Amino acid sequence: NARKLVVTAGAWTARLLPEQALPLAPSRKVVGWFDVAPGAYHVDAGYPCFYVEREEGAFYGFPSLDGSTMKIAEHSGIDPVVDPSQLRRDCRPEEMTRLQAVLRDMFPQATSRVARTSTCLYTMTPDHHFLIDHLPDAPHVTIACGFSGHGFKFASLVGEVLADLALDGTTRWPIDFLRWRH
Repeated sequence: NARKLVVTAGAWTARLLPEQALPLAPSRKVVGWFDVAPGAYHVDAGYPCFYVEREEGAFYGFPSLDGSTMKIAEHSGIDPVVDPSQLRRDCRPEEMTRLQAVLRDMFPQATSRVARTSTCLYTMTPDHHFLIDHLPDAPHVTIACGFSGHGFKFASLVGEVLADLALDGTTRWPIDFLRWRH
């Protein structure tokens, strides 16, 4: 038996801890890399990462790192995933149409040609905040999940908070709004 345990199982958290009835909803997201004119939107020229909310949804992307493609994906929209182990990894051409529309409108030096695709999982909470807390019936177990597609930006702080909670049972950081039952 472990004296302390930290569970960070992403989209698998609810399946791993079914008795907790955690309010988590895994969702499949598609990502596309699209051709751009040589050197267009390159990070070395100062092009930033972006996030834009449009009438049809919220989209984000990254500048060109290789000088020939840029990455874009949709943050909004839900494609529920019942079993993360059975995630459909292929991307169909029709799944790229919303991304291509954003490219046409915002990035005239990008083409609609898909260079490559990928899929990922978002694990959403009802309020889209992370869930970081001790399990109510097992205070030696700390969980961190539901990072809703933007947790990576907070990885170093979340790591510190989890270490605090696991080692000391508390943290100096204001995380009450992230607790499961706040």
